Amino acid sequence: MPQIRIDEELWSKGHPLRRQEWRVLIDDLRRDDSLWPSRRGHTLVLGCDDRAIRLRFLDPTGETQSYEVSRADLSRELSEYLAVMERLADDGLTSSRAEALDMAKRVVHDAAAKRLGTLLPELSENLETRRRFFTLVVSLVADTTGKPRGHLKRGPRQD
Repeated sequence: MPQIRIDEELWSKGHPLRRQEWRVLIDDLRRDDSLWPSRRGHTLVLGCDDRAIRLRFLDPTGETQSYEVSRADLSRELSEYLAVMERLADDGLTSSRAEALDMAKRVVHDAAAKRLGTLLPELSENLETRRRFFTLVVSLVADTTGKPRGHLKRGPRQD
């Protein structure tokens, strides 16, 4: 199982519920040994700022490799996904509108997972794994803990 951590700077800024969300999402990813097939035995440390999502791989010998994904390269997917989450928070949604928004969220989630595969070629080829990784990226970029359909408030499917 891969080890995954949030970098100390971002972790220290997270409130307890957000840290719990990160733990849940990381635990879900840790069950999937195909996340980074070429990086088995490494620890992945994730962070982000307004400019980029940072990935740092620490191998068992102490060597470090770092990568960045520009937030601009994922801006469309991130903004669409978060916009759908906002629309899903509307209390006055009819069930058919909520269903349509859920479907839109899945479509955006799939597109984002594929985009991550292009930006990070070593990432798993499995679409579900990529989807779960995108979910973690979303939680790094935005605090989704207060959203009615946020990541802590659903079952195993990672939409």
